[in-house]
Amino acid sequence: MGELCSQEWELICSHGSNSDARVENTVALLVVRPCLLDSHPGGRRELMTDRSQTKMVGIEFLRFVCAFAVLIWHYQHFAFTSRGIDVRPNLQPLYRLFKPAYSYGYMGVKVFWCISGFIFFFRYFVGLTTRKTGFREFFVNRLSRLYPLHALTLIVVVMLQSVYRTQNGYDFVYHFNDLKHFVLNIFFASDWWRENNASFNGPIWSVSVEMIVYIVFFVVVSRLKLGWAYLLSLLLALAAGLAGWHDFSECLLYFFVGGAIAICRFFPSEISRREAIQRFAHQLLGIFLAVLTVVFSLVRPGIYAFDILICMVVSCVVYIFVSCNHWFAPLSRAGNFLGNLTYSSYLIHFPLQLALVVAMSAAGLRVEYTNPMLLSTFLTTTLLLSAIAYRYFEVPAQKLIRARFLATKELPAK
Repeated sequence: MGELCSQEWELICSHGSNSDARVENTVALLVVRPCLLDSHPGGRRELMTDRSQTKMVGIEFLRFVCAFAVLIWHYQHFAFTSRGIDVRPNLQPLYRLFKPAYSYGYMGVKVFWCISGFIFFFRYFVGLTTRKTGFREFFVNRLSRLYPLHALTLIVVVMLQSVYRTQNGYDFVYHFNDLKHFVLNIFFASDWWRENNASFNGPIWSVSVEMIVYIVFFVVVSRLKLGWAYLLSLLLALAAGLAGWHDFSECLLYFFVGGAIAICRFFPSEISRREAIQRFAHQLLGIFLAVLTVVFSLVRPGIYAFDILICMVVSCVVYIFVSCNHWFAPLSRAGNFLGNLTYSSYLIHFPLQLALVVAMSAAGLRVEYTNPMLLSTFLTTTLLLSAIAYRYFEVPAQKLIRARFLATKELPAK
């Protein structure tokens, strides 16, 4: 194994100044043969600087599975009445098949946070630590990826909720749809406060929290050494949890757990310059996760063992999909396609539910959440609209914004 990795290393370095060929070979070998980087820590920072074409296909599949689980979890919205969500779980369509998602689909958000941390460290760590990626470039790339669809779905929900309110006299699922919360949504700040008042396109709350984590990530990674960055982030998560800001605290913890996976897998030389210690990077990751269980117990007094177990399970799942990325390489086209649907499906599914309920009410039809056809229509339409939105709205809007506000190279979308 070591001999083969050395040959691969020579293949990459042999191109010398031919940067295009060098990047092409680096990307091809990096995805399939992670041992290449493990065998040559000294060349890690140089090789990992440009990942514009590198795809973690396994992570793309995992993202889609989590997004699909969230769709199933939110299917219960169709059981909403004036008294709230009145659902009998076992009566939901295909309950035996989708029981895990019907019961625990909300856990997909935690996996999203962990995946985000992994991807951000994987793609931005070198650029931030070498100061090649600045504040403007980082946040223009982030906002160009996230904001256009958020703004569009926010406007759609405002209009549809107005129609639903006229039909029924109350709002659908999320009730805090006033001017204050509209302004907060405009600035991605719907969940920046301790009170969790879900409003308008409710699922955006998790992205809202993540926006603050992006700021923390940029500041600590670009300004501090890795150890101090992690220490400060964990202390911040602890303080936020003790102050009752649990959403931000959990998001920050899961995000930096994902980052730890990226560090141990691709940047062990950042942990220590000693190769003997680098070989134990994975064990160090396990110790780090064990420490996090203590942090969780301090952040959330009375925390259940189940919550600690979930943190460990999420971390292990993400790590497994990262480590087995080469298994998914033959399915890269399908993985990339499905991964591109995750953000759009996450933001589109609630406006679609609202539109379906409004249309059925206008047609004099009763919403029967037990009907398998309703589930089928909801899922297929969500995925279809997500594919259309990504190709014909998200990508063009992203390119337009980056062309307008960035005079230099673009960074890849998350």
